[in-house]
Amino acid sequence: MREALARSYRTATTRALAAESIPETRLRPLVSAATQLPALRATWLKVHQDSESQLVPIIAARTQRPLDDLDVALTAALANTAVRLAIERWAASDTPGPAADVVDECLSRLATHPLW
Repeated sequence: MREALARSYRTATTRALAAESIPETRLRPLVSAATQLPALRATWLKVHQDSESQLVPIIAARTQRPLDDLDVALTAALANTAVRLAIERWAASDTPGPAADVVDECLSRLATHPLW
């Protein structure tokens, strides 16, 4: 599941940036603004909430579980939060490399998190 989500994020981001001819580095200040300005923060969080809702049927189908399964909802919430946190941390840093690398790292760490 982790690999599929990380691959999907990387593919979607790469395609969207290529289609718009935007270098990924230009996203850092936009994401920073979206997370720091209250009016934009609400929209940022709403987009991620919508993304979480869209993950539920995908996870349910991949795991052959019902849509209202608690584990499906928890998996969608955990994965979505890991992606959101990764993007926010990437935007707030000067770390070289694509956001997808940080997304992959966060999803990997979630899978083996020592505090679980």
